[in-house]
Amino acid sequence: MFADWLQQQAHPAGELVAIQLERLVHDSDELAKREDELYWEQVLPHMKAVLARDHVTELEWRRGLLHSVTLHHHGGEEVLEDTLRRLASDPCGRLVRRIEIDAVEFDGAGDLGPAMRELAALAFPRLRELAVREGMNLGNPWIGGPIHIGSVVPLYAAYPKLEVLELGGKDYELGELAVPALRKLVLSDMTPTDIATISRAPLYELAELELYFGRWRVDGIDAVFRPLFDRAMPKLAQLSISAGVPQVMQYLTRVVPGAALSRHVRVLAFPRGALDDDSVRSLVQWGSRLRGLDRLELEGVGLSADQQRRLHEAFGRILVLR
Repeated sequence: MFADWLQQQAHPAGELVAIQLERLVHDSDELAKREDELYWEQVLPHMKAVLARDHVTELEWRRGLLHSVTLHHHGGEEVLEDTLRRLASDPCGRLVRRIEIDAVEFDGAGDLGPAMRELAALAFPRLRELAVREGMNLGNPWIGGPIHIGSVVPLYAAYPKLEVLELGGKDYELGELAVPALRKLVLSDMTPTDIATISRAPLYELAELELYFGRWRVDGIDAVFRPLFDRAMPKLAQLSISAGVPQVMQYLTRVVPGAALSRHVRVLAFPRGALDDDSVRSLVQWGSRLRGLDRLELEGVGLSADQQRRLHEAFGRILVLR
């Protein structure tokens, strides 16, 4: 019905929707070729015209509907909230399931706060996933510092069924993180306040948690992290956690494997954070418990040959060095 309606409106995605659905039942090389032609020759040019942007835009259709839109945004060259409004004005764009914003603060411009407020106001009915990431960093003096995301609190009421939230930036406000349907949470530079927020948030469905603790100075590391690590999350299957401060990294490798938070985890990762000899020793001492995992992922950069040997002896096939 949606495909028929789109074709009645002369929308170029109408035939694409019909073909994608037909391929689910009766696939063929001819249908695959026609789908490819429609996407590159009609649908993609149409959507770029709707969005009125010269920046890189990536679109993905699944089962006849627009699954994801990736907007590569360079601050100062585009009013992102206008782009989001144009996306919502298109019948296919209105039904997007995932929005990714790959942002760069350029020459002091790049505040995403207005875009977050507009995203909440638009209330895309199918939106379940939002990812905001920091884009390229060329070391250019005209490119500013970390992107500013601002408050994401208005999104909670607008998207009560949000399942994925990924925030890559240093300036964001989580508030009370009232998103009970969340399955995946990624914070690329969390603060002590964020840790406290996660420890008390209603995250009953959380299956993937990825946290990076930057170079924040903390007095009493255990007091900061313990409320989170003492929390049980029965559905948490993947935990990725690391830190930029060596002392914090040592603490994580010593405490996380035995924490209540990790009790049901099948994939445990300590990425990005450098592992010193104390960290390696702690992980090896947890060998009997960690060998029950499906996978243990570690940062391999900086590990000596002896450290790698000890890790491989302790964990064998489950060990993955990045």
